[in-house]
Amino acid sequence: MEIYKATAHFPKEELYGLTSQMKRSGLSVPLNIVEGHASSIKREFLSFLNIANRSLVETEYFLEVALESGCLSQAAYGSLENLRSEVGVVLTALREV
Repeated sequence: MEIYKATAHFPKEELYGLTSQMKRSGLSVPLNIVEGHASSIKREFLSFLNIANRSLVETEYFLEVALESGCLSQAAYGSLENLRSEVGVVLTALREV
């Protein structure tokens, strides 16, 4: 949800570019965790966690692009990067269960 809030202030010309891509990659992380959790097969759950992790890495890159392009302030970037890092820790823990 924090990505949705942050991208609301992005320039309109980024609506179908960076804004859309960040929203999709950010939303993909929890969606894949939820979808994987719904499976009763551990191998499938791990597969969805791997997809979630790839989306998280993609989100990390989009955050960097948004910072470098001036769409995100350093403070907003720091806050979102901290959240991204925390989610990465959770994903790692889930894969080890």
